[in-house]
Amino acid sequence: SWTSALISLEFPQVRVTAVDRVPASGLPHYEELVQNCEYLQLDLTDPKFMATIISHAQEVNLPVHIIGMHLCGNLSMIAIELFYRMELAHKLVLCPCCLPRQNAPGTPVVVYTDTCQLSQYHRWVHHLGSYLSETWVETRTTFDENLLSERSAIISSTKLEQRPHPQVPHSVAAVLGLIGEPCWALTMKLSHAVSYTHLRAHETPEHLVCRLLLEKKKKNKQRTEWRKTAKRKIRNMG
Repeated sequence: SWTSALISLEFPQVRVTAVDRVPASGLPHYEELVQNCEYLQLDLTDPKFMATIISHAQEVNLPVHIIGMHLCGNLSMIAIELFYRMELAHKLVLCPCCLPRQNAPGTPVVVYTDTCQLSQYHRWVHHLGSYLSETWVETRTTFDENLLSERSAIISSTKLEQRPHPQVPHSVAAVLGLIGEPCWALTMKLSHAVSYTHLRAHETPEHLVCRLLLEKKKKNKQRTEWRKTAKRKIRNMG
């Protein structure tokens, strides 16, 4: 919800639609953004959600950019499906967060080939990007160092051409078929920007070890650079 609010303030000429299942009374900041931001209270666990949001986009009848911040689990796959199915959708920006459960239907085995959650996360990001590799879709994945979490991937996709009858690629449809309707009830929960405290709450012991090792490596590198600089200054003084 805060993502939508920030976009509304930064780009007043853009029409923004935020979607959540909580009552509007729980999101008072939208009252100040009535000019270019609307709020739709929709239950994302409802199998009719896809048709409802596509119908709403057709009523607005403007090019659509889909933005998914901190999408947990297979919710990223649902966002990809929406990108393919919505004819008006021109761009998709995904910021994946938590991984899908290891034993959940449709979860790729390659994601959990080791116990380091950072490595698992990178493989999950690569896996998501592979579903956006159609010849008529341009996809780029970057990692933003300004984010406070190591899960900082940003997947950006642009349709190079518009299809008159949008279809979901067979590779995506196959995974969605494995996931099935239970995925909606399990993973289609609130999609919103979260705090660093929230991200740390998802941290497992394995992830903690990976993070501490990376931080130690970074500190050792900084210490080495400092020593080299100090020795160079001492030599110059002599």
